[in-house]
Amino acid sequence: MVQFIGAFCGLGIAYMLRITVPSLEDPSRSVYVPDVYPFFPHIIDATRGLPAYGQVFLAECLGAMFFVMLYLTGKYEIARGRDPFTMIICVILGWIGLYTCMEKVSGGIFNPAIALAQILWQIMTWSYGVGID
Repeated sequence: MVQFIGAFCGLGIAYMLRITVPSLEDPSRSVYVPDVYPFFPHIIDATRGLPAYGQVFLAECLGAMFFVMLYLTGKYEIARGRDPFTMIICVILGWIGLYTCMEKVSGGIFNPAIALAQILWQIMTWSYGVGID
């Protein structure tokens, strides 16, 4: 819950601190900074710049779920008497595998609170990001 509150408070601060700067392509036009995408998720390439709300949120939720499952499985195996070093290596390798799968969609940070904040940011700033004045 604290992550959601922090993410949404950060949105308000970021939205209030946005500034307009002259565009590099057309000096008569100004653009907002930060833009619609403060970081550029690779899924946007596949959607031609359109917001990818569902894909980003689903990837974050699935990543978080599998990361928690990996962690709990590692803790369980250690409690059963397995070698802690081996289980730590397994969890780290599993995390790297999950990150590799999810990084092209949402950045692979496994945080649904940030995904919801990113979706809200895209909705708040969409009309400015596509050049609608």
